[in-house]
Amino acid sequence: MASSSRNSRGTTNCSFILILCFSFISSSQLLSQACHDVDRLALLGFKAQITSDSGNLRTWNASTDCCTWEHITCDTTTGRVVQLNIPGTPDMAAPDETSTFPLTGTLSPTLGNLSSLEFLKINNHYEGLVGPIPPELGNLQNLTVLYLWGNHLSGSIPSSLGNLVHLEALDLSYNQLSGVIPPSLSLLKNLTSIGLEENQFTGRGAEYDNLRAKCDRINADIQARHGFFPLCLKSSQACHDVDRAALLGFKAQITSDGGNLKTWNASTDCCTWEHIACDSTGRAVQLNILSIPEGAGPDEDTSFPMTGTLSPTLRNLSSIELLKINGHPVAEPIPTELGNLRKLTNLNLGFNKLNGSIPSSFGNLINLEYLDLSYNHLSGVIPSALQSLTKLIDFEITTNQITGEIPPEIGNLRSLNYLSLGSNKLNGSIPSSLGNLVNLKSLYLFDNQLSSVVPSSLHSLKNLTTIVIS
Repeated sequence: MASSSRNSRGTTNCSFILILCFSFISSSQLLSQACHDVDRLALLGFKAQITSDSGNLRTWNASTDCCTWEHITCDTTTGRVVQLNIPGTPDMAAPDETSTFPLTGTLSPTLGNLSSLEFLKINNHYEGLVGPIPPELGNLQNLTVLYLWGNHLSGSIPSSLGNLVHLEALDLSYNQLSGVIPPSLSLLKNLTSIGLEENQFTGRGAEYDNLRAKCDRINADIQARHGFFPLCLKSSQACHDVDRAALLGFKAQITSDGGNLKTWNASTDCCTWEHIACDSTGRAVQLNILSIPEGAGPDEDTSFPMTGTLSPTLRNLSSIELLKINGHPVAEPIPTELGNLRKLTNLNLGFNKLNGSIPSSFGNLINLEYLDLSYNHLSGVIPSALQSLTKLIDFEITTNQITGEIPPEIGNLRSLNYLSLGSNKLNGSIPSSLGNLVNLKSLYLFDNQLSSVVPSSLHSLKNLTTIVIS
């Protein structure tokens, strides 16, 4: 770990790959309340049932303030734990990817004592976390997000989860859960996204249809991380003719589909086709064809690759919210017509062989939150038009042939958490406007031809934990 120091001109000189971790303690944090005893005991009870933590719980010590422990966030006024977040892999990893930092053990019923908890995420520990979901989790009535996907949990879904009246997102996919889906889940009036895929559930009753009726949209947060088809996305209307024609136009320019498009038949309802999800009106809201799992390396072999080009007819999918065509030897430029997809929140065209420039028309995608164009053969400059994407959280163009300077307009993207521009041909200085990215957590600029001067403005970014610069 290299530490940074400011010189008399407020800059830091870096002539080697540098990883900087910033720690900021504001006056409000200094005055915050220590962890509540009930929450400390609940978390230590959770730790006691973990047989191997891969370093995740190394700071969890009974003699220290649990609000300072890794993976824990507290309310600074009350000292109550409001977030427990222990992903086994980075957030953008796929559910079938091997865990990088897995936990092994079982989930403790003491988690039910975290009465102020709003966000609980213990996901993708794959075969490490086993046993049932404790029914005591139904006591967490302030919970809005519950993610336990990608583990090896078994038994039935506790009916007590129907008590989570504030729950908005529930993801229990990729486990070994069985039994029937409890009818109590259909009582969750605030639930907008649910994932139950890849389990061993039996039966299908009114509870299924009630859940489906509540969810006719994709939750972008879940989709961005592991791209499954939520149970609630079963269309009650046949596919819209415009969308069918657009998708068949896409298929027409695919020279080999690797079996991905085998169900795409002009005589059938496109809402039933593989890799397509529709809303309750029959409009396609998701096109998701991944060959490389998200989070995988660029050298991983694709299992079901497509070859061909991207069709401009995709522009007619006017209700599309998520478009992922990732990990295929799809060549030629990105159609500028994709800039017509104004409802798009997630666009992932990474790990293909796309060339040409990034279309300036992408500046029209004002609802975009995730943009991944990494590992292609793109060239040209970063369009300044992207400054319009004020909702963008994640922007990745790693490993392309992008030239020119980093546009200072990127400093307008104040929602950015993750910015990865590494392994390109960018030159010039790092713009001081990046200091405006108040939500930025990770910045990757390595393997470019940038100036070795790091602007002092980056030191004001309280959420920034990682910078990698060559």
